Amino acid sequence: EAVKEAANRRILSIVPEWKQRNLLARSLEILEKKIDGTVTAAETLQQDAIRAVWTRIKAIRAASDSVEVAITALTTSEEVEAKDIVADPAWPE
Repeated sequence: EAVKEAANRRILSIVPEWKQRNLLARSLEILEKKIDGTVTAAETLQQDAIRAVWTRIKAIRAASDSVEVAITALTTSEEVEAKDIVADPAWPE
């Protein structure tokens, strides 16, 4: 659970939950316009920016999975307790 909390803090530092909802809604609007063939160049740029944020979030989620796998590989409770989840090198910069 500590790993998921660390990942959540990192994600929220990039984009708070309210903004995530707004980006999702805007992305759906742009997708509908793409389907209709009415998307503008500015909206395409917006979609690219949204995609960049999502790429950063996916990297954090992947790192979270890697940290969890590393923890399961530890053999003693002392190793688990000594594991510095926050400073693990798997986290993206």
